[in-house]
Amino acid sequence: MSEAQTPSNPIDALAGTLPALASEAASDLVRVQGHRHRGTTGVRWPGRSDLVVTALHGLEREDAVDVTSAAGVTSRADLVGRDPALDLALLRLESDAPPSTRGWRLGDTLRVAEPVLTVARPGESVRAALAVLGVVGGPVRLGHGGSLDRYLELDRDLPRGFSGGLVLDLAGRALGLAMRGVVRGASVVVGTTTLQRVVPLLETHGHLPRGYIGVGVYPARLPAEHALRLQRRGAVVVVALQDNGPALQAGVRIGDIVIAVDDEAVMSPNDLRAALEDRAGRRVTLSVIRGTETVRIDVEATQAA
Repeated sequence: MSEAQTPSNPIDALAGTLPALASEAASDLVRVQGHRHRGTTGVRWPGRSDLVVTALHGLEREDAVDVTSAAGVTSRADLVGRDPALDLALLRLESDAPPSTRGWRLGDTLRVAEPVLTVARPGESVRAALAVLGVVGGPVRLGHGGSLDRYLELDRDLPRGFSGGLVLDLAGRALGLAMRGVVRGASVVVGTTTLQRVVPLLETHGHLPRGYIGVGVYPARLPAEHALRLQRRGAVVVVALQDNGPALQAGVRIGDIVIAVDDEAVMSPNDLRAALEDRAGRRVTLSVIRGTETVRIDVEATQAA
């Protein structure tokens, strides 16, 4: 085989690509310093010069934090929104910098074993970590509330300070933010689709509005015939109803056994909270067992206080 026909070495190709990706990403990264914590990474929100998204666990209850730009300029930023379920915080700062124009890649074309680069700025300089997508799954409801439009997990544990770092494909497009605090023991990517849904709500409301239907529930075991049909045992039983609340007005009764919200299985009180998490202001359909019948009830979910 002639020299011209020799296949290019993929390692050599990566060696030329990765430093360029890290250098290009550096302008979108800031160092976020809570007063009682080590530094973590923040990412400038695309199209805005005043918004930064970062990991909430690095801030605790701070009302204001210090943000250091790629140029080394430190300024004060206000915490304007937080979502503990996704470990996200939204900061606003005064900035004369041009807005970020980085391209984003949506999750529908992602593949297992695709190489990705995580770029972070937990200290004075940019740091990088190479990984592959170890898990590419569908939508996930998190047990403590919140949801991911796609479940993306890296195949390695990220170093300290990388939470909030930018995860890039080899074309330099952002796949999302790397997070260590969303799922215990895993480095998860909060993808761009999820961020596009959540960040505007954090800016508007300061939090992610949660759906509320005015029920008190308790774990329950399904009757044998229903457990056999549904191939599961868990559900929740309604033990209290808010006076004039959405559920009572819709016809929900004490003693109803809730098995699903919009056909999404409910097996515990956490499942019910998670199913209502992003449905504030929307009509939801409860599937409940009442006596020997399964009844579907439409309820207008309001915003939780």
